[in-house]
Amino acid sequence: MNCPKCGFESPPGFKFCGGCGHNFAEAGPASAEPTAAPAPAPPSPPPPVPVQTESKPPLVRNERRDVTVLFADVSGFTAMSEKLDPEEVHSIMNLVFEGLGLSIREEDGYIDKYIGDNVMALFGAPVAHEDDPQRACRAALGMQAFLAEFSEQHQARTGVNLRMRIGIHCGLVLAGEIGAEFRKDYSVMGDTVNLASRMESNAPPGSVQVSGEVARRVRSQFQFGPVQFIKVKGKEHPVEARILEKEITERDAIDRDPISAPLIGREKELQNLIDLLNAGERDPEWIEVTGEAGVGKTRLVEEAMRHLPRHQQVPLSATPNSQRQPFGLVQLMVRALVHKVLRIHIPTTEREQLEALEPTLGIDMATFGDALWYLYAPRRLSVPPPDRDPQTLRRILEQSITALLERFGRQYPNIILVLHSWEIADEASVKFFTSLAEKTGHWPLPIVATTREPSMGPHRKTLELMPFSDEVAHTLLDRLVRGAELSEALRSNLVTRASGVPQFLEELVRALVTEEIIQTHDDGTWYCCPDATAAVLPSSLFNAQVSRLDRLEAPERNLLQQFSVQGYEFNLNIAEKVREQPKWQGPPLPSLLPQLEGKSMVQDVSGLDVSVPRWTFNHPLLCEASYETMLIKDRKELHGQIGESLLDAAGGDLNIASELLAHHYERAEQWEGAAQANLSAGDRAAAMFLNEEALTRYNRAQEMISKVETWREKGLHIKVLALGSSAEILLRLGRYAEAEEMAQGMHRIARRSHDKAEANRLHAAVSLKLGKADVALALLSQALEASMQDDRSPKTQMNVLYDLGELHYLQSNMEKALEYLGRYRTMIPPTDTVPSIRADLFEGKIHHAQGRFQQAVALYSQAYASARQTSSLSDLANASNQMGNARRDEGHYSEAQRHFESALQIWNRIGMTEFVAGAHINLGNLGMSLGDFKLTREHHQKALTAFQEIGNVRGVTLAQINLAVAAIELEEGTDAVHWAQEAINNLGSTGNALLLGQSLVILGESYLACDDFNCAREVFDRVIEEFKEDNHPLAHAGACRGLGRVHMMQQGGEEARAFLLKALERYEHLKREQEAARTLLHLAHALWKEGENEQAQEKIRQARERFRTLGARVDVERAETLMREFGV
Repeated sequence: MNCPKCGFESPPGFKFCGGCGHNFAEAGPASAEPTAAPAPAPPSPPPPVPVQTESKPPLVRNERRDVTVLFADVSGFTAMSEKLDPEEVHSIMNLVFEGLGLSIREEDGYIDKYIGDNVMALFGAPVAHEDDPQRACRAALGMQAFLAEFSEQHQARTGVNLRMRIGIHCGLVLAGEIGAEFRKDYSVMGDTVNLASRMESNAPPGSVQVSGEVARRVRSQFQFGPVQFIKVKGKEHPVEARILEKEITERDAIDRDPISAPLIGREKELQNLIDLLNAGERDPEWIEVTGEAGVGKTRLVEEAMRHLPRHQQVPLSATPNSQRQPFGLVQLMVRALVHKVLRIHIPTTEREQLEALEPTLGIDMATFGDALWYLYAPRRLSVPPPDRDPQTLRRILEQSITALLERFGRQYPNIILVLHSWEIADEASVKFFTSLAEKTGHWPLPIVATTREPSMGPHRKTLELMPFSDEVAHTLLDRLVRGAELSEALRSNLVTRASGVPQFLEELVRALVTEEIIQTHDDGTWYCCPDATAAVLPSSLFNAQVSRLDRLEAPERNLLQQFSVQGYEFNLNIAEKVREQPKWQGPPLPSLLPQLEGKSMVQDVSGLDVSVPRWTFNHPLLCEASYETMLIKDRKELHGQIGESLLDAAGGDLNIASELLAHHYERAEQWEGAAQANLSAGDRAAAMFLNEEALTRYNRAQEMISKVETWREKGLHIKVLALGSSAEILLRLGRYAEAEEMAQGMHRIARRSHDKAEANRLHAAVSLKLGKADVALALLSQALEASMQDDRSPKTQMNVLYDLGELHYLQSNMEKALEYLGRYRTMIPPTDTVPSIRADLFEGKIHHAQGRFQQAVALYSQAYASARQTSSLSDLANASNQMGNARRDEGHYSEAQRHFESALQIWNRIGMTEFVAGAHINLGNLGMSLGDFKLTREHHQKALTAFQEIGNVRGVTLAQINLAVAAIELEEGTDAVHWAQEAINNLGSTGNALLLGQSLVILGESYLACDDFNCAREVFDRVIEEFKEDNHPLAHAGACRGLGRVHMMQQGGEEARAFLLKALERYEHLKREQEAARTLLHLAHALWKEGENEQAQEKIRQARERFRTLGARVDVERAETLMREFGV
């Protein structure tokens, strides 16, 4: 008869197909044929059980699976065929295959095919188990035992000693229907199959040879011979192999990945957590509950909250989706606090409802409302950031979040914020929470974080959970099975497999329920099949999820796979759009989702934003298992469709998270789209000062575009922009060599003139940082020429003009600086106020340096007013800082302090490290003017540390100069010389003439403090000789005063008076009131030495009055001391 399944012709009377093992009884009476008497049966044949009785799960499409493949080859078949009639041979081999098939079937293996005297079996396909490699090994040992017994019993009949070689290997395969349209069979393909076959062909007869991978997976349950390395066809290097000897009964617990379980056996840890939370009412703490996945961290927190009825838990979970977005976890927190704590229903499209926070919490919504709405609103609304200057965005958000938490903490002292899966929180959220206590000195409310890895931050308490003992595991098992009586064998099996991890024990029980080994009585009580000895469950959490997927209907499983491509969290609107494609169509979602939800596969989490139907997998590993079983080509196709669907739903790439688009386009291998999305994500991270993340994104953009076989103009431009943006970030970080490399690389590949100009501009910025002013000037000149040839990017030309102006300013060439600034102004669009603010501040600096304080203050004031109108905090801070400088130099110290503190407050708020350090410089100088030299030193030391960390040469020099001045005032001359010399060495050949002139003057003053008049004279002479008075009036004034003091100390006379009078004239022209008054004191001293006492006394009186007006207490005391010394 012919097999209805495979077409193989079997002799009449056979119950099973000799080709595939199909049970002919399943074909029904119609398929039966009249048969002759069967061949004589052996004395003790194996029972006639079907080799494959269960139908495989229906598969809609092929899959990738982790499978254990077994090959067996019966030797002696050829010799037996020579001695026996073909019918007799056929009968005997079918008996052999029945016995071998029984061993395979007993381990729930799947017979893939018979090939002559060979058998191929699969463990893990089409249904996965927790221990498929173990099952294959047990089946192999059983097959060898059966054949040995069969051969001994039938040797007289066969005339040969039948023996068998078996080979086993496990790994990734493609599983599905294979063949032509007219005949397809379920099978597997891949290198795993080939290597399993090679293990068999190289095995000694009568043995089971397994690969090194199989041996590693089952090493605690089976005994093996020594490691061998065999040469395998198709493999470049020898392959590890071992002979399987026997199964061992005594074995250590196997490590497994757990999931979750109810809390038990945690009394001590529970009480510790409750005590910590109670203590948090007085002094809120950050409490970390740590432990491996599935050890019961979440359950412990939930149980603690039940013991604290007065407290309210606000739980959040970091997810792979939130991890991809800056402030992703914080955004979830803001939404949860508003919804769960305030119980205010806020339609996501109506920002006005958010104003309810003000009367409830006392939050100043005028200050924080924009930022909170930006965090709260769904991305689809395209809410603009709270400040048009993107660099301020990150710190504005942090300030607003801090205000929200502090108000909640005061208004609702019973709130406990719980952050689950803290180890996968996004970088921006981690930085925010890490800095929260450091900045404020306390936590605004109790925070509990569950994490696999302790974060080791300050102000944190840690509670570690360890796996259970066997005694506790047995107690937990009784709770899980709800009183059902389990056999001792089953109990032992479950507890041993769980290895003390509660969540894994729960998965084992879940498998018992799914397999209906545990069932429910009508009264709701549970009962267990009495002869059950083991549960079918994967040995790893991943395979456990695959096993659950195998039990689903095909439409349900296919839908989960579609969801998994979106990620752990998925949007049903996007899923519906994808399912419009014929390939992905299936039953309606409303009919499938309740089934999946009822099977604990997915859950609805759209409660926080009812306008978007958002769901998640019940566990991230279920999502991963669904994803990994898909074919790569199907994944790629779905990722591309999801990317397009996201763009369509959002109305363009500006309204969707670029990180999400990058993820899908990369997986779809749509490299140009992935490069563009990574570039946008990098820009976003850079604007929020997430520098390392920005660099990673820019590097990925370059990597993606390099995968494009033929670059189009767009692709080339993306790479150019990525290189330029990387250079900008590296400049910010002070990594100048890398920045130079990026700028040069950008120039090499750029085709557009304005791109080449931008590359040269960036290279010039690096050169200036490295002290190569001449190189910077040459590069900027080339950049200007190139930018003027290409009118497609006027912004580049504007930036080049501005940088040329700055370079000439630093070289004290003020006329040139004003010339380039004027050209910059002519290019500013009428409606763009930000460049105008920048220009006003720059021009104010030029007037300020030349002593034209009124013009400088007017420009600073104009910039300040414009910055207030545009809400540009960074520009507002810059303007306020410059006004403070001007007011200080004019002697209006109280106004200067107000402006400096205002600027410092803003810079702290937006996190601009360089400018915060600069504010410390200014406050230190103000303290110096007021005579508080210890406070001065403290401010300048903070500034020095900050500038050194970011690699800002000019900032480091300023701090060192001011530390030298503080040392002079504290009469620490040696320290003063050290700091001044450090400043000069630090400047090197940077071309910063303004700073070099000031540094030399301070060095000369430091030598004077050491009474080293000769060295002081040399330094002051150098300043007079090298620096033009018109371009360096302040340095000239300082040098003249210094030379006057040197002459006064060494010989006195007219020369000393002449230098001091010239210095006085210059200081008064520059309106440096305090320096002019100090020069008066030195002039009085010179006059006194010449015997002109009355003039000396008058100069002292004038100086004292000026100091009193300025509020310079220490200088007043100096003047009065000198008056007493001169008898005034």
